[in-house]
Amino acid sequence: MASVRQITLDEVMRGTEGDRGPLLEYKWIIDSFPTIEGKETLPISYCEEVSLPFPQISEKQFTIAATNIMFPGASQIQAFDITVYEDQKARTLDYFLGWQSIVQNPYSGGFYPATFFKKDLKVYLLNNKNIPIYQALIRNVWPMGIQNLSLNYTGGDRVRLNVNMACDSFIPTRL
Repeated sequence: MASVRQITLDEVMRGTEGDRGPLLEYKWIIDSFPTIEGKETLPISYCEEVSLPFPQISEKQFTIAATNIMFPGASQIQAFDITVYEDQKARTLDYFLGWQSIVQNPYSGGFYPATFFKKDLKVYLLNNKNIPIYQALIRNVWPMGIQNLSLNYTGGDRVRLNVNMACDSFIPTRL
């Protein structure tokens, strides 16, 4: 019968010393918002949250001599969300509506070439000391839509916009 190995307190403490301690939360910051012609670029502090779009690889199944073997199939990346702060002049709303207006003409309904509206976005993962430890390039980003806004006279909460974004790829790099 095999013996069970016991972990000592010293081993646990050595395993969490220095930079091996737990990451307390995911803190991602945007490097900069893309420049949209005719619109004021937002400060990076306006981005409060980003849900990163990690790619998913589907599987392909092949049958060889009555045995199923799995291989990677197509790669797919889902849309992701950005939560952004709104200011007293509605600069955030203006920025994203302006970006959407170079995706699709709001008057004619026609779409513009992708080179007009697809922009790269770079984000950084920060450690507990706010030092960047990972960089992620999100390629060919564009806003698909802004979550519905509730217009009312009640409440005093800060206004934040939730913007749903599409992209072509996500390329993470360890720093």
